[in-house]
Amino acid sequence: MNNPTFTVVVCTKDRREHLSRCLESLALRLSEAEVEGWDVLVVDNASSDGTSDEARAFESGFPAALRVITEERLGLSIARNSGLREAKGEVVIFVDDDVTFHEGWVKAWEVAFADSSVAAAGGPIIPVFPDVLPA
Repeated sequence: MNNPTFTVVVCTKDRREHLSRCLESLALRLSEAEVEGWDVLVVDNASSDGTSDEARAFESGFPAALRVITEERLGLSIARNSGLREAKGEVVIFVDDDVTFHEGWVKAWEVAFADSSVAAAGGPIIPVFPDVLPA
């Protein structure tokens, strides 16, 4: 694929604070990369804590098109399938709602999928634990 388009899909349920940090981090990385051909899709899996409103607050001024959809049927697989159906990009990147993105994340995806032999990709996950772990 030459210059593929990308959709980042973030599935979430009742985690508005986590999602807010995730979208802030993603906005930073997308703006650093001055992206073209990227969009972001938040799939709210029937939240009751205002998660959709929190996500929609990011729509204006976000460095890439950002859409929020609601999936009322519960389950991560169902939410991801909804995201896959609604994704506009040729490459779909699923991320959790509590991730933060490292410098170079956007470019790494663009470089990986510039190679026509690449069909799937991933990267390291580095957990960040709270200061005090629950028993």
